Amino acid sequence: AAGILGEKAARRLDLLGVPVRPHPPAEAAPAVAGGAIRAVEAGGAPGLAAAAARGAVAPPVSAREPTSTFEPLPNAVPAVPAPKAPEIGAPDVESCTVEGLQADGLLLRGRQGGSELLPFREIWKIAVAGIAAAPRPFLVLDLLLRPGLGEPLRIERLLSTTLDPRSLLGRPELSGLEAFREMVRAIADGTGAAVSPDALLAPGAPVPMFGSVEAYERDALAPLCQAP
Repeated sequence: AAGILGEKAARRLDLLGVPVRPHPPAEAAPAVAGGAIRAVEAGGAPGLAAAAARGAVAPPVSAREPTSTFEPLPNAVPAVPAPKAPEIGAPDVESCTVEGLQADGLLLRGRQGGSELLPFREIWKIAVAGIAAAPRPFLVLDLLLRPGLGEPLRIERLLSTTLDPRSLLGRPELSGLEAFREMVRAIADGTGAAVSPDALLAPGAPVPMFGSVEAYERDALAPLCQAP
């Protein structure tokens, strides 16, 4: 009703020539968040209440429990153990004879015939043993060669029954055992390889005896092949 009366009054003034200033349209009242109203009702700070009325205050965020820093990763890969060093398999033993002892190696003749120089630098270890075989004991001299990658260990085997260390050394005055010991010493000096047993080169040292070649290979040679 107030609006209709106002329009009539404006038309009358317009007929009389009186200018009428138009009234600005009524603005819609801003929506006030329920949280802001509750803040004002609760006696909150004026600035906070005003900001809430303008919609500038974000709604509260619910508290969240922190996650553990020790949780396992979803795509974690289990640790893989380091591979073991491959063991050296059964050695390849070749019996041969010595034709000459030179400054840089041994001149050997193998079972297939023909002479071949074995350089001292290829000899890795030296093993000596006595075999109490019938009708006569004999000595074994095994030259373990440096193993190649992925290849079986090679051994050049010399027997006292097929060589004459005195003639090889040019020392006929020595006994057979002492000449054999001096030949082993010359090979060890040329190669720098360790001799097993290590006390063999001492004067008068006994040579370890085995009942058979098989017993020597099982009890002495096999552990020596596996040792670093």
